[in-house]
Amino acid sequence: MAGTSGKQTAAKSTARPSKTRQRDYHVGNLDQLLVEEGTRLLRKEGLHELSLRKVARSAGVSHTAAYRHYDDKNALLAAIALNGFRRLHGYQDAAIRESGSDLNLRFLNLGWVYVQFALENPEYARIMYGGAGLDFADYRELATASRRSYRELLMSVRLFQRHNLIAGGRAKQKTLAAWSIVHGLSMLLLDGQFPAPTDDAAAMEKLVKDVIVNLYFGLR
Repeated sequence: MAGTSGKQTAAKSTARPSKTRQRDYHVGNLDQLLVEEGTRLLRKEGLHELSLRKVARSAGVSHTAAYRHYDDKNALLAAIALNGFRRLHGYQDAAIRESGSDLNLRFLNLGWVYVQFALENPEYARIMYGGAGLDFADYRELATASRRSYRELLMSVRLFQRHNLIAGGRAKQKTLAAWSIVHGLSMLLLDGQFPAPTDDAAAMEKLVKDVIVNLYFGLR
């Protein structure tokens, strides 16, 4: 990915890494270690408190070593966002498998897992769609990963249209409408701007699925 060096040479650390981290570093896993530590700090402290130096210090390596893998904070955030999209793809794949041949259930489940992913992974959700100010054009692998989640929904909309479950035509516009609603709902829930049963997982799922059912009938 852009902004990531292929060099895997270990450098002396100014900190005292644990044996596990030191072993990971020397076998060439520092890039992934920094992603994991950056993700943890995002969840704990938020985007504005994150810096590459802080992540390196928390990972137990020197900032010089970290800069050999990521040119700057944005490059690290792009790698974290890429990891987030890969996790989201896993949620989507599971939703499709679990829906089997029931296309109505597939539509419902795809919408639900998008929101579920955001609620369970806020540290990813807030940077995957522009929250970090990343220019995806600078990170080819990230741009490709982000398009895959959109294509999954677009292909599903077209599938529903072929089976007359959604009105034909304007598939891209219908996909954008569906995406906008589930994404907007995800952000409202994350920001506490929507009255929701945050302490009741079953009630939260029902609330979200009720919204998706209304979206579904709006597209028919």
